[in-house]
Amino acid sequence: MGSTRDGDASAIALLLLCACFLTSLACDSNGAKFGYTGPLGPDHWGGLDPNFTQCAMGTYQSPVDIKTRDVVYNPMLGPLHREYTAANATLVDNIFNIALRCEDAAGTVQIDGVKYKLDNIHWHSPSEHTINGERFAVEQHMVHFSDDGNISVVSILYRLGRPDPFLMQQVREMTLGQAAALIAPLEEGYRRNNRPTQPLNGRTVQFYRRFWKKKGNGKP
Repeated sequence: MGSTRDGDASAIALLLLCACFLTSLACDSNGAKFGYTGPLGPDHWGGLDPNFTQCAMGTYQSPVDIKTRDVVYNPMLGPLHREYTAANATLVDNIFNIALRCEDAAGTVQIDGVKYKLDNIHWHSPSEHTINGERFAVEQHMVHFSDDGNISVVSILYRLGRPDPFLMQQVREMTLGQAAALIAPLEEGYRRNNRPTQPLNGRTVQFYRRFWKKKGNGKP
């Protein structure tokens, strides 16, 4: 792989030590097998299992391409209130991605007055969402659940650049070594584990910025 920073090498070593190299295909919680290429890829997901029918029939799916000229500023959204803390977590090789499963209370995010507890963090490479057609090197998903079982996912996009001390804020940067460490334990067929973007079908992407001055076209 060539030379790496000490932190990158340590990250790769940690993943290789903690992950099990499995030759089986990825399955969802009900045991239905899926992949990212060929006959088990996204174009066929809707027919792989009755639980997957929304992959073919759904009209409000993610990921999407976010066109900045079309996003709408909504001051009612307010800032995203995040309260995270150090907690025990387990590094897991899910075959189709690498994830950190939180064993203890790792914190919450509050949306519309409802608190969602952080359950796990996982990564997709390359990114799933795109901005103006640009796909980024990595996308991090922070998956949260509310007490009544609803889900909220905070997504962070990464381009290659400086090392990331730990993953937050808008479009961030990570080194090539860090990006490589996130896919090193995965089978070849799951090293590009991004879903294709979906049509908006009339949906509007909204944004909030604490200090925002409206431009002539009303866009960011």
